[in-house]
Formats: sequence, C-alpha cells, structure tokens
Amino acid sequence: MLVDAHHAHCCGLYILHAPIPTPLPLRGTDVSAKLVDFCCEVQVTQTFHNDGNLPLEAVYLFPLDERAAVNGFEVEIDGVVTKGVIQEKQHARQTYERALAQGDQAQLLEQKKADVFQMEVGNLLPGQVAVVKITYVSDLKIEEDAVRFFLPTFVAPRYNPWGEAKPVLGSSSLQNLPEGLSIGVLAIMPTRITNVACATHAVQHELVGEAQKMCRVKLAGDCTHLDKDFVLKVTFEEPHRPRLAVEKGPDGTHVCMVTLAPNFQLDEIPSELIFVVDRSGSMSGSKIGQAKDAMHLFLRSLPADCCFNIVSFGS
Repeated sequence: MLVDAHHAHCCGLYILHAPIPTPLPLRGTDVSAKLVDFCCEVQVTQTFHNDGNLPLEAVYLFPLDERAAVNGFEVEIDGVVTKGVIQEKQHARQTYERALAQGDQAQLLEQKKADVFQMEVGNLLPGQVAVVKITYVSDLKIEEDAVRFFLPTFVAPRYNPWGEAKPVLGSSSLQNLPEGLSIGVLAIMPTRITNVACATHAVQHELVGEAQKMCRVKLAGDCTHLDKDFVLKVTFEEPHRPRLAVEKGPDGTHVCMVTLAPNFQLDEIPSELIFVVDRSGSMSGSKIGQAKDAMHLFLRSLPADCCFNIVSFGS
C-alpha cells in the first residue's frame, strides 16, 4: 500500500502489501493530552487485532497537523513492548529489515510526507493484538481569550468500507469500538482558569487547587467513536500578556519559550471569500485529492460570520 493524497487522513493499522487499503480491526482508542499554556503533548493509544488466519506485515498511518512533531512511539505485541529509537533513515531501515529476516518483531516509523507518519509494524501473527502508542507535541491556537485543543475525527471514527461513495477515513470495524473511546485532558494554565467549554461533545471538568490554574477534563458518559472533531476551549485570565517560561532538562541544559499573543482592537469588516477550484483533466490522480484536502483546510479555518462561495471549472 502506498501513501498518497487520497490516504492523507487514514489513521490506523493496514495490511502493507494489500492492493487497496485494508484495515485491521480497531478495538479501542485512548487519548491522553496535557495542555500547558499554548503547548500540548498528546498520546494516542490504539488497540488492533489480527483476526485473519495468516501472519501479515502491517503499516500504521497517523496524520499530523503540520505544526506537530512526533516525540515518541511504542508497540506492544503479546506483552512485549518495543520503544522507538531515533536513527539515521537508511540505518533504521536496514535494522528493521534485518530483524524481519530473522523472524523477530520490529517496527519502523518514518515521515513519508510533511503531515503523514508511517510506521511499519512487522510480523503480526493470527490472533495477535497490537497496542500502538504515538506521542506528539504541538502548539495551540488562541481564539479570543481561550486556547483551543483539537482532536480530529479520524482518531476514532466509525468505519465505512473502502470503495463506497463516501468512505469514512481510517477505522477498522462496522461496529462501535469494542473497548470504547476515552479522552482525558489535563490543562495547566499560567493564570486562573475562568471557563472550560466543549461545544462538540459532552464533557466533565474539575478545577484542581485553590489557584484554579489546573483543570482535568474527560468525556461524559459512554462514547464508542468520534462522529465529529473534538474541540475543547480553555479560557484563563490575561491570556494576551507576554510571558517567558524556562525549563531545565535532565542533562542540565535550559530551554526558554516566549509567548506573544497580541490582541488587536480592530473594527470588524464583513468579509467574503471566493475559492476557485480547478477540476480539469490536468488535476487527475493525486492532484485532485490534494485540492480536496486544501479545501477542507480552508473551510475549517474560515472566520465566524463570513460569507464564502466555491467556483469550479473543468470536468
């Protein structure tokens, strides 16, 4: 299976040499996020099952926002945990192929595109369960006086078989996830938290400590999949005040982060945006898929109360 624009938002474990993307059954998803000021660290844990009769070599695909960076991954198969180690690309592939030739378990994580990470999981025997954990860091956007944490639908969607009119990208079962979905967020802000809101899903939140700078958030009730993107907004006092954070590393070095989120008082001007989309023959293949992805990105980024139109040409 090749990674191209059509699969740019596939998420999950797929059979590597299948002619079309063939997912393995996804049993459950757990998301744990830590928000600190305008930064976040997110760990996504997904459990997959080889329900076939043959051993297979599988590939794990995980799309990322262009502002995110992977800082850890591990795979657990039959109680054996393999943690990722950074190596030069060619050396890493040689190590992976040598392990497969010896019949050992091996995983290889590569960045195939700017926003897609691909991990080759290696030999997965019939009946085996693979638990994949990927950790990434990113900065957070600010909307008015709140930081915005976003979790895309493809992390835990329902599954629609490939080839139907409107495939739902990247899951592995026509049913709800057997082990369900859990999302837990710990928010640590520099000043007092004044509001926690999630317009997309029902959540429970609890402020921690007298200073109320910390908050724990989790999904309310049973949830078996994401039918829409999970968006959480945390509002705190003086979010636009410039500040400097210093952290000491385990090796004694220090790192600094300067936060500047200016708040301009500007008159609102009604806006209209017109998108022109080329659908001519020159856009065949992966190009039209990239155009679709770009339109999704643009439409998600539109400001509230604006008007827009889409003009297309070609066949």
